[in-house]
Amino acid sequence: PILQRLMRGPRGRARALILSPTRELAEQTHTTIQQLGRQTGLRSITLYGGVSSVPQIKGLRAGAEILVACPGRLLDLMGQKEVNLRSIDVLVLDEADQMLEMGFIDDVESILKELANDRQVAMFSATMPTAIRKLADKYLKNPESISISPERLTVAEIEQRFYRVKRENKFAALMRLLIVEDISSALIFARTKAGTQELADELIRNGFSAVALHG
Repeated sequence: PILQRLMRGPRGRARALILSPTRELAEQTHTTIQQLGRQTGLRSITLYGGVSSVPQIKGLRAGAEILVACPGRLLDLMGQKEVNLRSIDVLVLDEADQMLEMGFIDDVESILKELANDRQVAMFSATMPTAIRKLADKYLKNPESISISPERLTVAEIEQRFYRVKRENKFAALMRLLIVEDISSALIFARTKAGTQELADELIRNGFSAVALHG
């Protein structure tokens, strides 16, 4: 929809801004835009830290229409007067709850304040914590709320249980489950690659046959 919208308007200035919490997600979004828009002539660039800003500034000065940015680097470039958000027609906040968790919410609000009043804002979030809800109420005008919530989250044969434990007690709770419950095999998800490996190593040290699967 963003590509269709931008094809109908002027070129050579930033008109769409997609905010991402991580450089990996920004690159993924940028790649998808390039694939979908390769016949449109629209130009997309990524703006994130950890790399030189020189190629990014060059892309901005060349008149890229779509900016896929992480909040910190975008604010840096705004401070250098290399980015003017008044021409932005549509803003997407991608993984809004993750940006909140990573401490970017104040940066996001600073960016939102620089946008023109007639812009469209779309927000995507896996969860809707209070801070994100307040942000939506403040900056989204008459928003349509689209919630994807299937009637059944898992197949009927799967029993679901939830345990609230402190972080330092998580491994002890897992060990108790593996010992007490009749579990012949298990698939355990961890948030990070390092966490996956550490958990597998700790299980092996405690006599379990375990292997870590990560990229």
